[in-house]
Amino acid sequence: MMARTSLATAFGIAAGFPQNPLDTDRTAALIAADIDRARVEIRDDDIIAVRADFVSACQGRLLPADSPDVETSVAEATRALIASRTFNGTPVRLTFTSNGTVEFNGGHRAKGQTVIAPVHHPHRWAAGAGAWLRSYFSADIGVVIFQDLPHPFRRGQRAGSLASYGVVDQKTADHAAATAALTAEDSTLAIIRAHSSSPVVPDAPTEHPAETFDETGGLAPWFRLGWAEACQSALGAHPEGLRPISGTRHDDILAHVSRAIATVRSGPARVPGEDGWRFVPMGSGARVLIEPATQTTVEDPRAAIGLGALVERFSSALWIEGLRADAHVRTDGSGADVRIIVP
Repeated sequence: MMARTSLATAFGIAAGFPQNPLDTDRTAALIAADIDRARVEIRDDDIIAVRADFVSACQGRLLPADSPDVETSVAEATRALIASRTFNGTPVRLTFTSNGTVEFNGGHRAKGQTVIAPVHHPHRWAAGAGAWLRSYFSADIGVVIFQDLPHPFRRGQRAGSLASYGVVDQKTADHAAATAALTAEDSTLAIIRAHSSSPVVPDAPTEHPAETFDETGGLAPWFRLGWAEACQSALGAHPEGLRPISGTRHDDILAHVSRAIATVRSGPARVPGEDGWRFVPMGSGARVLIEPATQTTVEDPRAAIGLGALVERFSSALWIEGLRADAHVRTDGSGADVRIIVP
């Protein structure tokens, strides 16, 4: 019995980014002109893979790196924060994007002094460009917008299809994207030609959104939260409102302790009597006192319960920060003395 074999060819084409924004039809015409100049004959079942950065540039989604609009754009492209860290003082956020993907900083990428925002309505663009290119080349072709950055994307570390048109399914679109990413780094386009299968459907719908993060079933929770954010959430905190942990562990003790206190205090009190106490960091943060917020706290019978809960939650919050707590609760009910231990 002979083994079954298959073959796919990828033609990489380097195209310059436009100087001014272009609508979808003009962008498709630019792509067609680049393919014609490369003397590649388009056939039925070819997939034209277009780099996401190129599509963003054609949509005019380029921002100066020092522009205040960058933060606004990141916020608009972010559906949920998964995890955040700082590296040399610069925040890096792993986010669930409005395009249904999991990417750093809402899908924004830095290129020199320019920040490239994610593609706007990628499946709509793929459908419009695909229909134009099918008409121009008189061939049943597919279109894929691909990304090739080595970051978590949908199902692990690999290139993925952001959107597709005319391709039989998401798996095929992702494979086409991965094949396109193997072409030269300066390639803007890639023509993927399968020699033993038919990856394209002749009657494609006008729009076919890519499989989203919500649709990945049991694989989705892997991306839900970073471990630190998961622990903070379990303590009742809102991770998006906390200062990100340093990814290089360069935070000083006071920064760690302050974030641990903020973790405990984030959200409403969970145990009666918690609100009657206040945290007082001493010196560099190596010691923290938990004292009555008012004189009536000591007289409140619920205060002891609240104090115990605060000490336990504070110990857990310090563990998230890589620190340990040596807590001594005063027997007279006047508070607690917590000494911070660096393992």
